[in-house]
Amino acid sequence: MVATTTNSYSHDELLSLKPTGKTTVPLHVHTRLKELGIGVPRPTKRGRRSWAKQQKPIPVLSHQDIPYEIHPDFQAGQKGANPTNLTNISPCLPPTKQLVPTTFGLWNARSMKPKIPILCDLIISNHIDIIAITETWLTGDHRDHRAIADLMATLPDYQIHHIPRKNRNGGGVCVYLRSSFNAHMNEGRTFDSFEHIDLSINARSQTPLRLIVIYRPQRLIDGRMTSPIFFREFSTLLESVVSEPGHIVVAGDFNFHVDDPSNREAAIFCDLIDSANLEQHVTGPTHREGHTLDLILSRSADDTVSRVVTTNYLPSDHAAVKCLLNVSRPDPVKRDIKLREIRKIDIDAFRKDILASPLYTAPASDLNQLVHQYESTLKDLLNQHAPLISRNISCRPHAPWYNEHIHKAKQELRKRERKWKSSKLAVHKQLLNEQIYRYNRMITQAKTEYHRTQLADCDSQQLFRKVDKLCTPKSSRTLPPENEPESLVDRFSQFFSNKTQTIIAELDNASTVETTVPVADSCETSFTGFDILSDSSVRKLITGSPSTTCRLDPIPTSLLKKCLNELTPIITTIINLSLENGHFPDAFKSAHVTPLLKKPNMDPEPLKNYRPIANLKFLAKITERAASSQVQDYLLENSLHSNMQSAYKRRHSVETALLRVNNDLLLAADKGQEAVLVLLDYSAAFDTINHEIMLHRLCHRYGISGHAINWFESYFKHRTQYISINDDLSDAYVPEVGVPQ
Repeated sequence: MVATTTNSYSHDELLSLKPTGKTTVPLHVHTRLKELGIGVPRPTKRGRRSWAKQQKPIPVLSHQDIPYEIHPDFQAGQKGANPTNLTNISPCLPPTKQLVPTTFGLWNARSMKPKIPILCDLIISNHIDIIAITETWLTGDHRDHRAIADLMATLPDYQIHHIPRKNRNGGGVCVYLRSSFNAHMNEGRTFDSFEHIDLSINARSQTPLRLIVIYRPQRLIDGRMTSPIFFREFSTLLESVVSEPGHIVVAGDFNFHVDDPSNREAAIFCDLIDSANLEQHVTGPTHREGHTLDLILSRSADDTVSRVVTTNYLPSDHAAVKCLLNVSRPDPVKRDIKLREIRKIDIDAFRKDILASPLYTAPASDLNQLVHQYESTLKDLLNQHAPLISRNISCRPHAPWYNEHIHKAKQELRKRERKWKSSKLAVHKQLLNEQIYRYNRMITQAKTEYHRTQLADCDSQQLFRKVDKLCTPKSSRTLPPENEPESLVDRFSQFFSNKTQTIIAELDNASTVETTVPVADSCETSFTGFDILSDSSVRKLITGSPSTTCRLDPIPTSLLKKCLNELTPIITTIINLSLENGHFPDAFKSAHVTPLLKKPNMDPEPLKNYRPIANLKFLAKITERAASSQVQDYLLENSLHSNMQSAYKRRHSVETALLRVNNDLLLAADKGQEAVLVLLDYSAAFDTINHEIMLHRLCHRYGISGHAINWFESYFKHRTQYISINDDLSDAYVPEVGVPQ
């Protein structure tokens, strides 16, 4: 039997054998191991180091340690949250934004009017910020409005600068760029051999961009070649430009075959741009015949232009050229809007709340108090069911006709384009051309069908607004420049007030001529009061009125029309109290006046080019129509209208007046007589109406008296107006003359 030895350890002895920490070596030993190259680096996961080097800096929250103090109300051993442990943390500044290059496009459209959908698709698909278009074929007159309006309706966050070719067909240059760019046209001399537009563009970067777009036709009007004159004039243009600081980009259709080394004119052109220290960046063919005609030039010493590519699927004999410009693209245009989610309102619940409101449980008996109760109750209910929401939105392209079929057709187009570029076979080129034609036709047809559907179910007013939007370009700048919007509303307020006073003073000082026009001093008939309206009559007035809403209205008109069963009795009571008492409610006399440019092409700088448009409450306009319809019936029944009056008279509009004038001129010509047409335009006609003269004529010439004339006097006098621009309001002013229009 073999004897065995047994060692026994206590619990504490076993714990003492456990390592107490990492085994370390002295610093001088570690340094020596590294020098000899025999130190083993700490193992890491594969790829971790390279990934860490590529990480972008992450914004962090930093703070300084604050000495902790025990709150006097805190008890030891207390459970739950202790808010006194929270400290304020100040975020560090975010890292500097990296420069986002600007996408630039160049295209010879050969008439952009019928190709607006294709142009919009090109801009949207390629995220183009600035596009230069040559051969726009714009003429500079009203015929351009439809194309420009169509373009701006699809791309509302863009601005247009163009120089048309007047009095001749073809030609024209245009630059279409985002509104966030601060761009202005540089005035300079014109040249005989080429058309050009010169823009200075500023963005977030410190260095401005000078963009010059050129179109050179091959021949002048008299048939001579433009090349000899062009070299001299283009050299003059370059001399005035290249000496200025900043980025310079010269782009356009130069009509030189720069890809052909044997072409003499192209060689002279290349020597010319080389002498100006400019570099040409387009290398591939840009014309259907295989030559490079559309060029992009920039300074040779900088890297303004990069990543130049061409696109060949557009309906033109020229390809579109796209590149990146080393110019910081500005942030998208954003607008602060306030909205209410009206469509999400539970109409049944809203109607029940109206029936349970003081309008039914405790209606006021006084007219002004009832109007105040009506407006305050509806405002409170609207805030309860659809509170006001503030949002900051970005302006984005609006192409609602773009559908899934167009998207798939574009994918097929890209597929065939890649196939042709890789094979260069004629059959693949033919298949690509067929798909290009099919894709462009689909875009045009989809847009046409969209607008046809939009116009199909419109009434006359909606039809006019939609057609006007499609045919009239919206001005990108409809107000004069002003650093402080508050001072702008005050300027307009003072201008409109002084304007009427000046006109009245000039009329008072004008010399008068005795007239022999017979005017009746009195009227044999009389109109002393208004008839009471029924609920059905008021309901008919409301449903027949446009659903326009003013910012003074307590609820949107569209919502009001959905609650007619509940609101019609209240509205009928308000209107009848107004007509019975001969008093127009004080709350209805307030108007927000919006300055509106008289014509889209007028200069927005002078305030005299604006007319004041008064925005009234919807219920105020319904009350006006209730009184007007009865007065009109009275005038027609008693033949008190002027025989020659047109407008504000049934079946007598401006169109009928023009037909009458035209017919009279034709009759005079048939009889061999001479005809003279005198046209008179009253300046600020509605704004200078004298209240006392108007009341006197209503009373004596038309026989209006009693409560009816009191109602008109209350309607004319003690009105207040505010100039309204966006969310800014001027101080209230009381016009002594005039009526709202």
